[in-house]
Amino acid sequence: MRPALFCLLLLAPVAAGAEAAGDPPARAPAYGSAYQQERLRLEQERTEALRDGDLAELAKLDRQRRLLLLRAQDGLRPRITPGQMPPTGSTSGLKIPGITSP
Repeated sequence: MRPALFCLLLLAPVAAGAEAAGDPPARAPAYGSAYQQERLRLEQERTEALRDGDLAELAKLDRQRRLLLLRAQDGLRPRITPGQMPPTGSTSGLKIPGITSP
């Protein structure tokens, strides 16, 4: 099961409970990281665009989803500046069998 769909399934009862209590959906409690919240918002809007058959909106949301994923992946990359050794255990750098250690 896709993580975004799983999050959606977990948060649906919370949002439904907030709406039943009279709170607007925007005031439903927020859970997770900013990435997870943005991903969930995009998935909800994508579902609505699929339901409405809005292809332009669907393409825009898919593009936003890909950019969000790229930003998240970029945030996980180690930052190496010139003149600085790579982090311990890093797989970056040149490895020559017999000359450098694995």
